[in-house]
Amino acid sequence: MEEIALRVEEAIRGFIDEKARGLVEADIIVRLERTTESVNVVIDVRLRGGAPVGALDIDTLLRDSVNVGKREFEELISRYAKGST
Repeated sequence: MEEIALRVEEAIRGFIDEKARGLVEADIIVRLERTTESVNVVIDVRLRGGAPVGALDIDTLLRDSVNVGKREFEELISRYAKGST
């Protein structure tokens, strides 16, 4: 589970680094919550920038980065489920 959370965080960070090109710094927290019937992912992304971000749409960047994390989680959990059956 910890490895999945780490890989999701890395995917998000890579996406932000690619899109923001160093204009923002990201604090990313990925937490997996397991219940008896499911595993949920909680993604918290906070962005801050010291320089003017210009044409960078922060709201879109946040939304898209969370979507990247969700897709990565779904792929990893799917592979994990297939491997354990």
